[in-house]
Amino acid sequence: MYVQKMVLMENFGHPRENDDPCVLYLWHIWLFNALYLVSFLFLIYIVESCDMEVLVVFLAFLFGLIFGSFFNVVIYRLPKGMSVVKPGSSCPKCGHRLGPLELVPVVSYLLQKGRCQSCGEPIAWRYPIVELGTGLGFACIAWQSSSRIELAVGLVY
Repeated sequence: MYVQKMVLMENFGHPRENDDPCVLYLWHIWLFNALYLVSFLFLIYIVESCDMEVLVVFLAFLFGLIFGSFFNVVIYRLPKGMSVVKPGSSCPKCGHRLGPLELVPVVSYLLQKGRCQSCGEPIAWRYPIVELGTGLGFACIAWQSSSRIELAVGLVY
């Protein structure tokens, strides 16, 4: 384990394709932990410097992005009679299974420049629009809600 961590530190940039799968896995774990830490520190900063109402609206927006991503799965799979649970998300053109970093709502679309990383085919605009629309809808409901119960009812219905 220690040797793998040393190899990971030597290859601080993105791992090469011929690297050991364990190194690739450790690199992705490290990246996720770094992103988690940065988002947690950002959340602490927001809590300390902002009004609680702004925090609730921000969290509702993030929650809406996640639901929007799920809505995209439902929109694509239900008409085709596919399960919304299995298999995992993949490119509709080449079948490339999407990794965790490719599943981040809106951000992954922008980082990939609207194209599949595997085959380079364009990704439909529908995906980020549904995610952003749902996120903004959740944020608007949170902004207009005067109590937490009203917020919960508004988000459910």
